[in-house]
Amino acid sequence: MYFVELPDIGQQKLSFYLSAEEYVADNVKESPLFFCWQVEPTVIFGRNQNVEAEVNLTYCREHGINVFRRKSGGGCVYADLGNVMLCYIVDGDDVSRTYAEYVSLFGTALRQLGFDVKATGRNDFTIEGRKVSGAAFYHKGYRNIVHSTLLYDTDFENMLQSITPPQVKLQANGVESVRSRVALLKDYSDIPLPQIITGLRSLLCGDNVIRLTKDDVSRIREIEKTYLDPDFFWGKGKHWNVERTGRIDGCGDMTVHLSVHRGRVDSMHIEGDWFDRGNVRDFVDAFRGVPLEKSAFEARLVDFPTDKYVAGLSGDNFLKLIFD
Repeated sequence: MYFVELPDIGQQKLSFYLSAEEYVADNVKESPLFFCWQVEPTVIFGRNQNVEAEVNLTYCREHGINVFRRKSGGGCVYADLGNVMLCYIVDGDDVSRTYAEYVSLFGTALRQLGFDVKATGRNDFTIEGRKVSGAAFYHKGYRNIVHSTLLYDTDFENMLQSITPPQVKLQANGVESVRSRVALLKDYSDIPLPQIITGLRSLLCGDNVIRLTKDDVSRIREIEKTYLDPDFFWGKGKHWNVERTGRIDGCGDMTVHLSVHRGRVDSMHIEGDWFDRGNVRDFVDAFRGVPLEKSAFEARLVDFPTDKYVAGLSGDNFLKLIFD
């Protein structure tokens, strides 16, 4: 594995580091690659999420917390200088296999550093059942990208107040329960965070390093403009006259928006904290012109099976969400 190192350009916003991921995936041919960074207090929400429903924007403004949308799926994440963001980039088109490789490589490295981590759920590392890391992933070109948080000494108050959990989660867990389910690495070791970062780099990459240049940075800045585009941040709005929301086990929270005219679907949009497996745009576009009837949707799913596009989503659960 190769460690990707930036030139000395000082602290950057999250949008820069996400752009650097993309740039590295498209332009650095070696594989696999490891990249890490830290940011000032920031909320990162998933590509398929509604920022106004998932992020407490007022709290973030009042407390100087940056907010950015990423291009991978999954839910909201809070990050600050008390944690580190990790990125694993590798050739391939099988996202599930890549995530399994990531879990094995990084889990082994963390255990070698003395942390008894276990991989649980769809995207977490835990210690004693408490979450210390969560990951998101996506496919770009011929590359798979997995990026994750690693909690060390994060500001719990900011974490809890800046992210607005769906009401069903609050009812099920309560805010204090959310706090109790998250752990910090500093509670399990005296190793300082810079030493943990250095240790991960050494265990995973040895002396293999790829150093980016100032010219690379300039090209990364061009990609960063896509993250700062208001249309990307807010999402392009449409008029929806049918909306269905629920939580699907093994998949995540999902909201289906439908614009229906004379009994047929004009357009569809789905959002939530689920993970993509394919081009979701192809999936939703396939329902244009289809009658808003269960049998018509079932017939469409024959050629466009849900689990090809959304991880953990069965056709039956998709139909139940819309029609039951």
